[in-house]
Amino acid sequence: WSQRLTWEPIDLGPIWDGLTEGTVERPRPTIGVRTDGHGLFYPGRVNAIFGRYGSAKSYIAGVTAIQEIGLGMKVWWIDLEDNPYGMVERLIDFGVEKAVALKCLRYVNPSSKLTPKSAREFYDAVAEDEPSLIVVDSAGEWGGLQGVKANIDEEIAQFGKAYIAPLARTGAAVVTIDHVGHEQKDPLRAAGSFRKMAAINGAAYLVEMVREMGRGRSGMTKLTCAKDRGGHYARGQVVAELTIDATTSPYIWTLTPPVDTQHGPLADEPPYVRRTLSALEALAPPVKVREVGDYLAHDGEGKPLKARTIQKALERLEELGYAVNVGGSAALGYEWALSANSANEPDTHQEGPDPI
Repeated sequence: WSQRLTWEPIDLGPIWDGLTEGTVERPRPTIGVRTDGHGLFYPGRVNAIFGRYGSAKSYIAGVTAIQEIGLGMKVWWIDLEDNPYGMVERLIDFGVEKAVALKCLRYVNPSSKLTPKSAREFYDAVAEDEPSLIVVDSAGEWGGLQGVKANIDEEIAQFGKAYIAPLARTGAAVVTIDHVGHEQKDPLRAAGSFRKMAAINGAAYLVEMVREMGRGRSGMTKLTCAKDRGGHYARGQVVAELTIDATTSPYIWTLTPPVDTQHGPLADEPPYVRRTLSALEALAPPVKVREVGDYLAHDGEGKPLKARTIQKALERLEELGYAVNVGGSAALGYEWALSANSANEPDTHQEGPDPI
């Protein structure tokens, strides 16, 4: 919690030697692991996820927390948006055992601002616990609790340095949750001051709903890179897709890389084939040609496709092993779904780590 003098010169020699000799690892995202083993969030740094209301931002943070809890790691969740009942209900829905949650999860639900004394006690407690993940839901609400004005650059910058950055100095991956303004010109930026993005020294992602989530539904949301200080992902790149099947108990979730239609077996296929595969990924199976057409009419990737073109694409995807005809008839319309081998790698659509 105590800080060194920030204007004191830093000796870069040990860092230089460590990087060149391999004794110091370059920063890489290792928290929030996709099914291919690549992570989303950087430990020891401030990361962010943001999106419109209802885009499943807290689900992204939630499954990341479940991963860490499943590994026996400590997780702190600073919740200014919900209450303890909502947190416990979600843990139960995802099949987390009570004993594991009570051992590994630290849930904080503040209703008053931190004072110098309470801040010292709070940050000391966090550091002593050595968590691997700290979720702040949401950064905007915490700033408001501290009296910070969301559009005043100087106040946002001071808040980030005084309250968020110390959390990252514990070595944990800090994941802040924020919102996107309705009239915002740049969608790859959270609402309010540009200082919010400047304070991110890990990675930040825009979260967008692809297929609505909710009880009794199977939904999907996608993460697009807005910033990656470590350079592992490019701005504007779709980095991951989270699918949650809430038709089962407990819920089944998968955090996967997006299907790559620009490289590999589909690279030489016509655009209409690749777009049709994207529609199959986004829609709840089984789907008919008409439903695929309705989706592609609003996907923003090109002109709407005719029914016979979509049918041709589906048949081609079936030949390639990406789609399968699961029923229907010529009169009523055939029904299609992704095949079990439709992902880039054989295990891409396996379940996430066992939530214990």
